[in-house]
Amino acid sequence: MLSIRYHIPKAFYLLMLVVFSFSYVFDGQPLDLKKQELAKCYSKRADATEDLQEAMVVFFFGQTWSDK
Repeated sequence: MLSIRYHIPKAFYLLMLVVFSFSYVFDGQPLDLKKQELAKCYSKRADATEDLQEAMVVFFFGQTWSDK
């Protein structure tokens, strides 16, 4: 019974260490380098979305808009 009493608080303590060690609150604007990286990601996402839409048209209809 002693080992159960010891392990439950220890497990809770270790869980709280993990939870609160990864907690980070950031208030404010992102840094310039982060803004540049975000712009790259958004650009890549937009390009991929366009490519996906074109691929879906080709897959479902068997033609592209430029083939018409």
